[in-house]
Amino acid sequence: MATAEEVQNVIHVVYQNGAAENARREALAWLQNFSAKPESWATWLDLVASQAQQTQFFAANMIYTKVQKDWYDQPDAVKQDVHGRVLQLVREFVRDDSQRLSNRCLRRLCLALARMTVQTPSVLDMYMNEAWTLLSAGLDQQQQAGNSSAAGAERALFVATELLIVLPEEKEAEDPPSTASLSDTDPQGIAQRMRGVLAQVVEAVTQLMMKSDKSHIHARALEVLHAWASTGVDVPTLAQCNLLRPMLMSLVSCQELNVLEMASQALVACVKKDSPEAITGQEESPATLASFDELVEGILAARGRIAATCEANPSSSGQSHLSIEQDPATQEEVALSLCKLVVAVAEAQIDRVVVGATPSLLALVDIVMMFTAHHSRNVAILTLEFWHLVQDYSLSQRHESLREPCYLQLLEVLLRQSQIPEDASSGYEEDIPDDVQSFRNSGDGVKELFIVIMYVLGPRYVECMLSVLRGTQDWKAFEAALFALSSASRVINEQASKQDPRSATLRSFVETMLQELASLGLFGANGATLGAGVQVIGSFASFLARMDLGTIERNLECVIFALPFSDPVSRTGAEAFQRVCIASRLELALHADAVKTLATGIENAYQKFPTDPASHGEGSFAATKSVIFPLQARMKAIEGITRIASCMKLDAGRETLAVLLNPGLQRLFKAVNASDANVVAQELSVLCCAANYVDINVKSLKSPLDHPVSAILSEILPLLENITANAALQRDTEVVDALYSLISASFLSAKAVLLQHLDTLLTSAVTQFRITWSPSCVSCLGKAVEVFSSQPGAEAGFKNLFARLTESMVVCIQEGHVTSDPTVVSTFFNTSLTFLIFCPGAIFAASTGTATGASANGTMSHEGDSTLDTFLQILARCVSSDEVETLRSVAVFLTSLMSRLGGSAAAAAAAVGNANAAAKARSVAQYRPIFDNALGRNGRDLVKEIILALAATCPPTPLSRLAQGMADLAVRYPQLVQSAVYDVFVQNPSALSRLTDADKEALVTTIPFMAQGVGTRAKDAFLEFARLCRKQTSSDCFRQLMSSLRAPPEVIEIA
Repeated sequence: MATAEEVQNVIHVVYQNGAAENARREALAWLQNFSAKPESWATWLDLVASQAQQTQFFAANMIYTKVQKDWYDQPDAVKQDVHGRVLQLVREFVRDDSQRLSNRCLRRLCLALARMTVQTPSVLDMYMNEAWTLLSAGLDQQQQAGNSSAAGAERALFVATELLIVLPEEKEAEDPPSTASLSDTDPQGIAQRMRGVLAQVVEAVTQLMMKSDKSHIHARALEVLHAWASTGVDVPTLAQCNLLRPMLMSLVSCQELNVLEMASQALVACVKKDSPEAITGQEESPATLASFDELVEGILAARGRIAATCEANPSSSGQSHLSIEQDPATQEEVALSLCKLVVAVAEAQIDRVVVGATPSLLALVDIVMMFTAHHSRNVAILTLEFWHLVQDYSLSQRHESLREPCYLQLLEVLLRQSQIPEDASSGYEEDIPDDVQSFRNSGDGVKELFIVIMYVLGPRYVECMLSVLRGTQDWKAFEAALFALSSASRVINEQASKQDPRSATLRSFVETMLQELASLGLFGANGATLGAGVQVIGSFASFLARMDLGTIERNLECVIFALPFSDPVSRTGAEAFQRVCIASRLELALHADAVKTLATGIENAYQKFPTDPASHGEGSFAATKSVIFPLQARMKAIEGITRIASCMKLDAGRETLAVLLNPGLQRLFKAVNASDANVVAQELSVLCCAANYVDINVKSLKSPLDHPVSAILSEILPLLENITANAALQRDTEVVDALYSLISASFLSAKAVLLQHLDTLLTSAVTQFRITWSPSCVSCLGKAVEVFSSQPGAEAGFKNLFARLTESMVVCIQEGHVTSDPTVVSTFFNTSLTFLIFCPGAIFAASTGTATGASANGTMSHEGDSTLDTFLQILARCVSSDEVETLRSVAVFLTSLMSRLGGSAAAAAAAVGNANAAAKARSVAQYRPIFDNALGRNGRDLVKEIILALAATCPPTPLSRLAQGMADLAVRYPQLVQSAVYDVFVQNPSALSRLTDADKEALVTTIPFMAQGVGTRAKDAFLEFARLCRKQTSSDCFRQLMSSLRAPPEVIEIA
């Protein structure tokens, strides 16, 4: 047993300046181990009396920690001894004028006593008597004028209030076990016992408030009340005990901030405590209503102080000393405290407030409005929930002062509060202060409230916004009005779609706003107004679609102006451009020249501010201000024009797309010749975007070559050889991604063109995958087999391609490329699933005939392995991935493979009359013998890896898929599964080295799910599995597991 001196020396190492981190960690570990011993109680209690305050605190903290963890298990004699000694230390603190024991050490001892009381409720009376004795002694000593022991009185009151404060906190923190496990069985329980002493606590607070004239004692008393409020102190209780009035006086006149804050916190806690009537669903009694009315009157008496907190620049008026509500250093804290109380009372009495039950309650609403208009948005945001609650009552239920006039005033206030500061004109969110951002955009912010106001005001809401936009010369007010319009746009669009006079008026205002918006002088004043303006245009795209061509064009031209303005404005503008183009595509498709003008405008914007900042000259505006045309924004704009062109007649559509895309094609050719990978990737991405969104009915074409995408590919394909032969380009992942994404997007629309070059394209894709490990190369093969697998003679080529892809995937895994880009694996298995559906022979091919993918140690892709052998080895290697998407793709492939091999997919397809799908599923089932042989060679490794994956922590969806795959394997290959389980748990325990005990238990709990609904053979397999798992889990868990599987009694008895 270590001595107290030895323990103190180790504590010194923990606090020693300059001590090595390893030494400090070892010292802490030693102290933790020592504290776990029963005899450490005495040592820690002795060390609390140490002269070194660090040692004092460490020992007191360890006592508290031991009480938290070990108190239930201590013998009664130990409990009594420790409790008595800790209580004695607390008493000595009160008597000791030398203040040997520090305050923070005393707090830890009080926490320990409180936790002991919570866990041993029968000592509560002793605890409360101790607090009351100290409180009475402290107050008596304070009232004796000239008493030399005033410091002792302060210590007594500090300890008394500390004991009262920490007890409810420890009760809330404690989660006790069932009383059956307590040595001191307490049928009443700590919660009920604490409610029994509530009157004593309230009396203690009353004594402190009435008998002491010291503000810090009042603050401590209010902190006690705040702590006990949840136990049962409500507003009627405060009124009955005559506590409400002195607390309200603190709100009106107290100049001590801590007292005011604690009074507010205590009152808020009491207000939020439901009255007995509310708990039982009865109407509130006259006494309860009277107590709340008294509280409201007290708040109204503080109206002058509240008004002072709302002055943005309080004037001292020659005063030498400012009040706390006027002092800029404390003004916001005072406002926050008062606002929290006002809102809590208004929300608690919301039923009476909305009907105007008393004039005072209506006056309370005026105070809420004052706080909503407060110059600190941290204060204003606290009031927003109240206005949401009012909206839960219909207008007919509300007092007339809470109808439209009130919401017009609220709208004016919120528009002012939503304004961003002068130096945030760029449009970048990071330039907007956090409090303004939170007020505008957080979940509790003003956006939702604008929707509420729109429901109340209807057309008048838009009319008010239009009035601000027309009349203001302040860009901040202009931007705020636009923000309010976009915030409520969803509701405006909904209401405007109705057929009634109110909706017709609303439509008229919105259409007027859209007609005038682009011509208003402040629209493009800066990035903030421009970004807000184009967002409004995008939000009302459906309105524009019903308006005349000139209005649509003007708004789109304004959006094009915003595209190269700045990154955030450009992205917002591109989104708006896309939405308007989609909504108005049928109207715009009739005016090809206008659309070509828009396409030219996009190109001009790009030429002015290209995507690559490096293309700007040094010192240019774009270079210094980072004004660029982001690629994603450009692609959205391209999508918008492409969707319009798809609705045009064929020739007009092709001409429009030529105007849109030809400048980029020219840049692409130049960039390839110049080996400019950045521009090549960007222009290929733009072309891919266009190919994705050209939507033309192929049957309407005279020739497949007439398709606009065919024309694009005809020009691009000659570049393929140049790109793949260029060392700088062929190794650039972005270039390769963009190139093969474009090809994949074009397979359907440019089928005739690509078919002529299919072998070259796909062979190049596999080669490029081996160079760059780009997932786009893999997905290109998947798209190709989906489109071209039905072509005569295609199967042989796809078999060869899939074999090469599989070998390349082995190398990719062995060289660690899947770690840097996990999407490679998920793309590979998604592509493999496509092959399984459209060309299953490629997966079940007889042999690769090569050892290209063989590893140095021969663990994967042995020479002569079939493609399926290699594939199963890849599956085993990837099934235990930590990546969710990888797991999902692996699990989906595994379950699909088992389903098709078993014929269930064919039966399901036949049942719904899909003959083609049924035939494809039957074509997979014919490969069952090949799969059986390959699984015999590789299946045990696969099953073992699935077991380990199931034991690991992973999201539910991949887990359930893997479990289903495991169950399918168990149904069809029970001996294989049992053998693999035996390998994992018995013959090869090292395979479990990465599993914790919790992992093993988690693995066992998956068994019932895996066996559920898949037949008795699966259950038999997993019964054997469970037998081998038995030693990894508890008897109760195992018995429950066996019962869920309906195991025979003799198996259950294994437990």
